[in-house]
Amino acid sequence: MLANEEAVPMSGDLAHAIARLLFADTAAARPEEQAREIFAGLQQGKIDRSLLTENCNSYFTDQALKEFGNSLGSLGIPKEFKQTDKLERGGMTLRVFELTFPERKLEIWERIMPDGKIEQYQVGPK
Repeated sequence: MLANEEAVPMSGDLAHAIARLLFADTAAARPEEQAREIFAGLQQGKIDRSLLTENCNSYFTDQALKEFGNSLGSLGIPKEFKQTDKLERGGMTLRVFELTFPERKLEIWERIMPDGKIEQYQVGPK
């Protein structure tokens, strides 16, 4: 990808989008399934703590889990749940997932340590 502009990230964004189309991450099925299971648990106010680092576990307090259940539970099962990006950064793997519901879209940002434990699992609007 060549561009005559360095002030905006357009060339990098476009190159990443093309690469995702050309080189599908066939190893994404298991992480996608795990992210989906975690999300379904959060909809019920639950989480499998064995998947998380100590730091991430400290974030998911009983109150936080209750709030996740209250805010996500009514959305139901996503019509679509797919990984849209994967980057290596700061010694962690960042995976981004897009969830489609009838009336809204959400994104999940998941940062995974080299040992496979999840350091961050964030849910937000798309």
